[in-house]
Amino acid sequence: VGPNNTALNFGSAVISIVGIDKSGNTILDGESSHNGLSSAGNITLDGIVLQNYIYSALTWKPTIPYSLLEVSNGTFVGNRGDKGGALSLQPTASTVTAVVNASFTGNRGVDVSDSPIGGGAIYARASGDSSIFNLMIGDNVQFMNNIAADRYGNGGAIYARASGESSTVSIILGDNAQFVNNKAADSGLGNGGALYAQASAASSTVSIIIGDNAQFVNNKASERAYGYGGGISAEATGYTSSTINITIGDNCQFVNNVASGKRFGRGGAIYTYAFGNAFPTINLMIGF
Repeated sequence: VGPNNTALNFGSAVISIVGIDKSGNTILDGESSHNGLSSAGNITLDGIVLQNYIYSALTWKPTIPYSLLEVSNGTFVGNRGDKGGALSLQPTASTVTAVVNASFTGNRGVDVSDSPIGGGAIYARASGDSSIFNLMIGDNVQFMNNIAADRYGNGGAIYARASGESSTVSIILGDNAQFVNNKAADSGLGNGGALYAQASAASSTVSIIIGDNAQFVNNKASERAYGYGGGISAEATGYTSSTINITIGDNCQFVNNVASGKRFGRGGAIYTYAFGNAFPTINLMIGF
C-alpha cells in the first residue's frame, strides 16, 4: 500500500479490513509520521501489517456493550504511542472483547510527561465502573524487542490495568507465547519487562492466564534505574480491596530476565506487590 496512510477514524461504524489473500502481505505504513487507525465500534483486521505509526497503530475505545475487536494473521512492527505502541485498548462500554492473533516486534511507548507510560505493544485498561474487558491472545504469539518507555515505563510488551470501581480485565494467552528482549524502561523506573498488571480501584480485578510452554527470555524491567519484575510485575494497590490473579501453565521458562541492569531491582522473573488497608490480594499459580 502506498504512502500517506494517515489517521483513519471509523467512529462507531462496523469495519472489516482484509488483506490480499489474508496472507499478511498487505502493509499499511505510517511512515513514522502518521497517526494510526481509530475505532469505537466493531472492527476486524485480517492479514494486515501495521507498521511505523505514531500514537498507536490501532486505538480502540468502544462505547457500545458487547463490542468486538478481531485481529487475525496480524503483524505490528515499529509503532509508537504513549498508551500502547501497537494496540491501545481503552473501552468505556460495560462488557467488550478483543481477540488477537498477531505478532508484535519493535513497538514502543513514547514519553509525553514525567508520568509512567504503559505497554510497548499492548495497552489494555478498563476504566469504567463495573466494566468487563476480555482480551484473548491466540497460540504462538510473539512479543519481541518492544519497549514501554525511556523513562518510567510499565509493561514492555503488555500493560493491563483495572482502574474503574468493580472493573475487571481478563487476559488469556494461548500456548507457546514468546516474550523476548522486551523492556519496560531505559533510563527511568521500570515495572514488568514483559508484562505489567495493576488493580487499582475498589473491588477491581485483573486476571491473567498464560498457556503452556510460554517463554520469557532476556526481558528487563529497567536498563539503568530501579526495576521491578524482569519478566512480570503485578501490583494490587490503593486503600481498597483489589485482586490480581496470575495463572501460568506447564513448562513455562524464565531465562535471563533482569529487574535492573545497573541499580536496585526486585524480582528478576516475577515481582508481586500488594499494599493498602483493605486486604488487596495477589494469587499466583504456576503449573496447572
